[in-house]
Amino acid sequence: MIQLSYEDKRNVRLYYGEYDEDNIDGGQYSYKTLTRINHSPINMPSKIYSMIGSCNGLICFSVPRWGTIDDHVYICNPVTREYKRLTDKSFERVAVVNGFGYDPSSNEFKIVRIYLCELVQVYTLGSGSGWRNIGTTNYSLDYYVHPRSPMGVLVNGALHWLEYRKWRIVAFDLADEEFHVVPSPPCLAVGYTDYMNCFQLRKLGRCLCVVHQARSKRVDIWSLKKTKNNTNTCNTKEQEYEESWTWSREFSIKWETDFMDEYEPFALTKSGKVLLCSRRKQVQENKNAKGAGK
Repeated sequence: MIQLSYEDKRNVRLYYGEYDEDNIDGGQYSYKTLTRINHSPINMPSKIYSMIGSCNGLICFSVPRWGTIDDHVYICNPVTREYKRLTDKSFERVAVVNGFGYDPSSNEFKIVRIYLCELVQVYTLGSGSGWRNIGTTNYSLDYYVHPRSPMGVLVNGALHWLEYRKWRIVAFDLADEEFHVVPSPPCLAVGYTDYMNCFQLRKLGRCLCVVHQARSKRVDIWSLKKTKNNTNTCNTKEQEYEESWTWSREFSIKWETDFMDEYEPFALTKSGKVLLCSRRKQVQENKNAKGAGK
C-alpha cells in the first residue's frame, strides 16, 4: 500500500499486510493489521503522484510537475531504506504512460515512459546512460478513459497497456525493447459504453488478466495462459500468442454495491481465491474460482 501523507509534510508512507486465509476473523475477513515500513522520508514536490510499478522488492513511482519542464521518478527499496530520484528534462504539460519491470535475460531493471507525442524513452537502472530515446510508437496509449491505465502491467518480461481507442492490448518487451499486440479476450469486443463497461489490466497468479466491470451486474476476470509450446515455429510474437496462448474467464463475481463503486482485484490466495478492494477501504474475498457462470 502506498499513501501520500499531508500530515507528514506530504511524505510518502508505505505499508504492507499479510493475508491469512486459514485464520478467518469473524467469518468475513482474514487479513492482519497493515504495518508501516520505516523507510527514509521522500518529500514530494507535488500533491499529485502515481504508482509506476513494483518488482522484486523495488517500488517505482513518479511525481508530475505540471507547468514546468521537469518530472521526477523515484525508485525505492523499503527494506534497505534506500531510494533514488531520477530527474530529466521532459516536455511541458504533457501526460505520460509508464511502466517499471525486470528483464531476466539481462538481469536489468528498466523504466519505460511514453509521451503523448509518441516518444518512447527507456531508463536502465545502473547503466549510467540516463533516459534513452528509442523511437516513437503509433499506439495511442493514453489514459482518458481510466485514470489508472498508464501503469504498465509486468508479465513474462513485458509491460502491458490497454489501447482504449482500438480496444486491444499492447505489450513492450523489455529484452528487445519492441512493441507487439497481444490477442484480446472476448469481453473487450464490448468496448467502452458510458461507464457501464470498464476494463483494467491486472497481474493475478502470475498471469495477465483483464478485469471487466459490468456495473450493477458483475465483475469478470479473464486470464491469459499458455496452452502449448511451439515457439520454434513462430516468426513473430503475435503469431506465438495466437497459437500458444488462450483466454479463459476465471471469475465472475456478482455486483453487490453501489453503481459507481469499483471492485479492484489485487491478489490471489494460495487456494485460488481472489482478493478485491471495494470502496478503497474494504478487502473482500471471493470464492468463485474458475466459474464462468458463477
